[in-house]
Amino acid sequence: MEFINELAVKVVRKARPCAACSTTVQVGDSAVSWAGKVDGEFGFALYHPECRQAEMDLNKLHGTHLHAADWFGLDDIEPDDHEWLLEKHPVVAARMGITSESIKEYEEQCSLRRRSLITAAVVGAPS
Repeated sequence: MEFINELAVKVVRKARPCAACSTTVQVGDSAVSWAGKVDGEFGFALYHPECRQAEMDLNKLHGTHLHAADWFGLDDIEPDDHEWLLEKHPVVAARMGITSESIKEYEEQCSLRRRSLITAAVVGAPS
């Protein structure tokens, strides 16, 4: 990591997508501007302030907040972390379409897959 600069933007003058949730940071909204050079590559990102905080908290949760190479973008969030996001950052979860219903549907799909794998293993097992 060669350098990182993070700046609070009071008023956005041009609408851009949020690097975390992919919804638009609207003209007039506040934002967080991130710029840096990591492993020789320059990058720039604009975030909703709540999304940037959620991304930082996610990396603290997983112990990856000190290592740029291991950093999780919020767009990389695992389904296992959706419940955490919904509880700790409900505004961000809503922007990403994560709801208690979508979490329940995902858990039901996983349960059905596990049952079908178990059934297939039992049926296919030699007698």
